[in-house]
Amino acid sequence: MKIALIVIIVLVIAAYVASYMMRKRHYQIISDLERQKTQLLNMPVVDDLHEADDLKLTGETETTFKKWKKQWEQIERVSFPSIENELFDAKQAIDQLKLKKANTAEDKARQKMRETKTALTEIQQALKGLLKIEGNNQSRLNQIKSQYQKIRKNLLTQSFSFGPALDALENELTALETEVASFSEITSQGDHMEAKKVLENVETKTQDLREKVAVIPDILKELTEEYPAQLEEIKTGYQKLRDQHYHFPDDRILEDTEKINEQRKQAIQEASKLDITTAQEQLPVLEKEIDRLYSTMEGEIDAYQYVKKNYQTLAEYIEYLTNQNEKLLIEIDRVSQSYQLNHDELEQTKTLKDQLEKIEQRFVYYDDHIQEQTAVYSEIETGFKEDAKKLAAIEEKQKNITAALKELRQEELKIKEQIDQFELNMRGMKRYIEKQHLPGLPPEYVDLFFSVSDRIETLSKEVGRLKINIDEIKKMAELCEEDIDLLMDKTDEMVDSALLTEYMVQYANRYRQTNPQVASAVQKGMDAFYKEYQYREALEIISTALENAEPGAFKKVESEYYEDKQGGNA
Repeated sequence: MKIALIVIIVLVIAAYVASYMMRKRHYQIISDLERQKTQLLNMPVVDDLHEADDLKLTGETETTFKKWKKQWEQIERVSFPSIENELFDAKQAIDQLKLKKANTAEDKARQKMRETKTALTEIQQALKGLLKIEGNNQSRLNQIKSQYQKIRKNLLTQSFSFGPALDALENELTALETEVASFSEITSQGDHMEAKKVLENVETKTQDLREKVAVIPDILKELTEEYPAQLEEIKTGYQKLRDQHYHFPDDRILEDTEKINEQRKQAIQEASKLDITTAQEQLPVLEKEIDRLYSTMEGEIDAYQYVKKNYQTLAEYIEYLTNQNEKLLIEIDRVSQSYQLNHDELEQTKTLKDQLEKIEQRFVYYDDHIQEQTAVYSEIETGFKEDAKKLAAIEEKQKNITAALKELRQEELKIKEQIDQFELNMRGMKRYIEKQHLPGLPPEYVDLFFSVSDRIETLSKEVGRLKINIDEIKKMAELCEEDIDLLMDKTDEMVDSALLTEYMVQYANRYRQTNPQVASAVQKGMDAFYKEYQYREALEIISTALENAEPGAFKKVESEYYEDKQGGNA
């Protein structure tokens, strides 16, 4: 019983301590929230409202001010009392140990203070902006007046540089004065926001006027001084060139000069009306046209120098190639007596002659105009350059044809040397075969030998003709060379087969008494060798039987034969 009493007392004390600690924590929270509420109440919104109200605002500025004042009154009448109620409910709940209710009231008070602080900050910033508008407007106005005075001074001291645009510039300056006066009137009435809009418009127009004042003198200088001087120089230069008998293709220089001058005057009118963009866009157009006229006249002068420098050279070139072409025709006639010309050499050379005649006719046409002082030198320059390229191509073709004619004789001599070598090879093969003392020659070999001999003889006759066809005999010579190579291979094959057969017979003699197959094969091979002269067949018959009797024997005998042949013993 005593122990239970002690436990109850301890629990009561613990509950009291816990309750005390929790109430203390909540009272601390309430204290912090009260402090935050006081900070909100101390924000200088009321002072800003009084200061703005003293400005005697009107118009849009007054409307804006009233909007923010109404929002402040709403906070003062609703938001602050609502926060106070939440804090009171929180305190009462703490005293009654209704801690959950206290938490809810504290959260609501905290949320409403955040919302109120945001609203107060927005009102304060807006009011400060209203209070600053007048000062900012005045500062900007002072800058505008400074720029205005500079523009005014510039127009007075350098009025000559603005030419016909001066009146329009002064009108815009006067219009700015009117708008500045309007700004001052609106400001005096207290509508500073409307005054700010007027001021922004004045700033834009002032900047635009500054830019016009900056660029118009340069634009007018080009339009009234530089371009007129250049156009006059073009007209003067043109007349001097005409006096010196220069002519121009599709001559419209004077007409174009007048057209450019009219465009120049139009650009001056645009500048006078302060349409700077249009005037500036015309400058590169006018400059390009003026440069074109200069280039046309300079091009004609340069063309004259080119024609003067290359006239004699081109005339001599035409004469030289014409003479060369005549010589080439004579050479073709001479060569055609001995050779058939298969590549249209004569037709090509006649075509070159026609081309040369046309070039010479053009040259005479140009020369007539030069002598009559009616030449357009730029056109003649173009013609000279084109004809120089054509003459170079003609010369190249003449050289190719000449080289081809000379090559005909060289090809003939080369083929004759080949024929001599062919005949020498044939005699050499004949002596080589006779030296082997073969019992006879296979019919197919004899046919091939005489066929090659006949082809060489035919080639020799073709070369000996009065008029030869080099292309045809070159083909015949190539065929003869191929036939001789084939015949030499067949000769070597025949002789090797015959001698190797003899080696095989000698090696096979050791088996003739003991191996009937070998003996029979040797006999059959000798029949093919001596009766039919089929040395390859005889070799195959004997070597096959010998290989059956002694594997590897054929390779052994073959190696011995070629070693003896290389050493000169076979």
